[in-house]
Order: sequence, then C-alpha cells, then structure tokens
Amino acid sequence: SAQPRRERSPGPMGAAVRRTSVAGFALAPSRPAVLFTFVARYLWVDFYSGVLHVVRDDPAFCRLPLIGVPCVEFQWHHNFEYDLKPLETEFFAALEYLTTFTLVDSANYIHQALEAGKSILAEGAQGTLLDIDFGSYPYVTSSNTVTAGACTGLGVSPKDIGRVFGIFKAYCTRVGSGPFPTELHGEEGEALRQAGHEFGATTGRPRRTGWLDLVALNYANRLNGVTDLIMTKADVLSYMESLKACTGYRIAGETTEYMPFDLEQDIEPIYSEFPAWKEDLTGVRERKDMPDSIEHYIRWVEEQTGLPITYLSVGPDREQTLTMRGTEEA
Repeated sequence: SAQPRRERSPGPMGAAVRRTSVAGFALAPSRPAVLFTFVARYLWVDFYSGVLHVVRDDPAFCRLPLIGVPCVEFQWHHNFEYDLKPLETEFFAALEYLTTFTLVDSANYIHQALEAGKSILAEGAQGTLLDIDFGSYPYVTSSNTVTAGACTGLGVSPKDIGRVFGIFKAYCTRVGSGPFPTELHGEEGEALRQAGHEFGATTGRPRRTGWLDLVALNYANRLNGVTDLIMTKADVLSYMESLKACTGYRIAGETTEYMPFDLEQDIEPIYSEFPAWKEDLTGVRERKDMPDSIEHYIRWVEEQTGLPITYLSVGPDREQTLTMRGTEEA
C-alpha cells in the first residue's frame, strides 16, 4: 500500500502541525474538528502563546493511528508549569452569577406566549453571508444566521414566523477576509470608512467598505423570506457627489443577477449611478422633509428588490429612525 503523504504547514494559532493523509483523506489543519472529537480530553490550546499542548506524558500519543480518520501531529509539550488558581476564582465567581438567573423551558415558554397572542421579536446576530450553509464559505460563522435559525434556535415552527425585517446599510461593509465584489479601495474606501465610523466597536478593527450590492441583498431577501426592509446609515453618504449600486455581476463574459456558487472567481460588478443628496439628513424626522434625490434612491431600491423600505435611519439616535410607511401598507 502507498505510504501516507506528509507535509508541513502552519497549524491553528500558529502552532507547528504535520498533516497526514490516511487512505487518501486529508484533514486541513484549520479544521481539526474530527481529531478533537476523539482526543479533546488530552489536549488544550494556550490561546496566548498559540501552542497546542498534549497533556499526557507519551510522545507516541501524537502518532496514535486512527483507522480511517486523519491523524494530525501537533507540536507538543508536557510537564509545563501552570497556575490555575486565578482562573478558578474567576470561573467559580461566574458560576455563582449564573445561579441568579431563572431557568425556563424556552420552547414551551415561547409557545405559551404565542398562544396568548403576544408578539415575539427574534434578532439575528450576524449577516446572511456569514451563514454556515448559505454564506460565502469558508468565510462564515459556525451557525445558521438566516431566518430559519430562529426555528432551530427557539423551537418554533416556520408557520409561526410572521414578518421578517431585513436590515441593510445604504452601502456595504465586510469584516475580515472574504469575497467583496463592490469593495472600494484606497482613498474612496477610507473616506467611506471614516464617514460611517466603520470600525469594530470592541476591537477597533477597520471594516472594509463598498457600494450597495443588490445581487447580495436580493439573495439574502430570498433566503430569509424578507417582508420589510430597513435601510440604515443613509446620512453617511451625504458627503458624496454621486453614488453607485451594483445590479448584476459579469462573470467570464456572462451577466447574472443571481449570487454565483463561487464568489472567489473574477467578478465584475455592473453598476447604476445616482446623484447624492448632498444634504445633512441627521435632522430629518419625517419623510416629507427628505431631499428628492434620496427619495429617488429609496424608490429605486424598492423596485429592484420588490420590497418596501419600511424604516430608514439617518443617525444613531432612536429619534433618527423614520417610519417610511404605515405598517398596514407593508
């Protein structure tokens, strides 16, 4: 039989790792979940030093053959010094705090509220393109971020979902790596980043910025069954002379308005251009006081998506969220 193929490659958190292909099946070092399933109780990761340790005084353990399962050989250490006392104090204090919460059977709690005619608002935590199944894999999170996640997360059925509000910015942003067809680079991207204060709230990490992408927005609308749109940060674009929005992609000479399976291929965005409003919107409180140019932009987005923009934000304050139409109209 052929010998397993080995190659050196950087491991998780920068630890040295040897990747071994067993029976023609390789486990990428960035996704060692299969290995951890079997040996998690023998391993721990020092997230500060980036070293994965084997807490068993047996060098051969790292080369333990798992029939039909990839073997990953990590840089390992044993007999290292550690002091768990400070961590134990913090850990048990956290446990004590958790005892102050009231525990409920959440699925039954939600069902009882529905039967009583109460309104329930489920808020998504991350964007559609970070969904593990339908997002821009592998640049995704570890869960379902689409509307269906409310069913699996709360234990409610699809028929219990009423209106679905899709929240999007008047332009696009993305955190970290991943495909971004409408991204603005250089001075343009930096100007939009500064105008929109597009930096991570906790880390201060700069977000990537770009034009509104209707291909991505319509993809998200279909996946989530969106009934109403909420456009945010319209005030940010006031400094521009003109603005663009992407209506399609040109890929290998072909034009499409649908999200392609492979977003890392060469994609040329197809743009429509609009005059900017060139007015400070932060003081606007009613739709009738908005400039004609932003009204035109809003109506155009509604036509492109087939959905109403029910709310519009022109600033971070609650009073700067405008109701664009009565709820009975949507």
